[in-house]
Amino acid sequence: MSQISKNNKKNINTFLNENNLANCLIKPIPQDASSRQYYRIHNKNLLLMISNSDENKNYEFIKVSKYLKSIGLSSPEIIKADHEKGFFLIEDFGDLTFNKAMKNNISEELLYTNAIKCLSTIHNYNIKMNVPLYNYKYLINEVNLFPEWYLKEINIKINDQIIQEWQEAWIKILNKLNNNKLVLRDFHADNLFWLPERSNIRKIGLIDFQDALIGNEAYDISSLLEDVRRNVSKRTK
Repeated sequence: MSQISKNNKKNINTFLNENNLANCLIKPIPQDASSRQYYRIHNKNLLLMISNSDENKNYEFIKVSKYLKSIGLSSPEIIKADHEKGFFLIEDFGDLTFNKAMKNNISEELLYTNAIKCLSTIHNYNIKMNVPLYNYKYLINEVNLFPEWYLKEINIKINDQIIQEWQEAWIKILNKLNNNKLVLRDFHADNLFWLPERSNIRKIGLIDFQDALIGNEAYDISSLLEDVRRNVSKRTK
């Protein structure tokens, strides 16, 4: 546990002991963009997640995970949650993300076809949980990333009037969207796992859905097929 602070080691050992995992070997997993830390518990098919609830929406993560499992999808089983300390035991999907699976010669078309079937299943269910609406206020913050970052990068300066006109034009469009489906938001190749031992759409392992909202069904499929981090072949599209 070399990357864990000394102050936390005692609490973590206590947490593991309480869950019959005393003296288990744990190894760090590279972090994602959040402050969450993950440790793989050797030979137990479990991960130790260290996560502050205020920063990382742990309650939302658990709520959405349970919902996805209830409709027959593969989201991580939450084995134990200590929200006060920020310690969680969750199911380990391994490391075969879509990107790694394709490097291992698993068909891109097979992976993406199953991912789209997974989305179709999500969209065919009436949502039975309290999730915020993906209204124009959320979306306008996202489209504003273009003038905020891209125009800045290429040294184009715009004034407040142009920004206001830009926002007003987008609001007219965004207010027309039909927002009535569950949107996981980070539905892309690095957040999807291939679980070949499972059946049908349960072969798709889902993570990173704590920011889920009720929005338009095109959002997640666009995230999947138009991901700037990798080009999807025209045949798969």
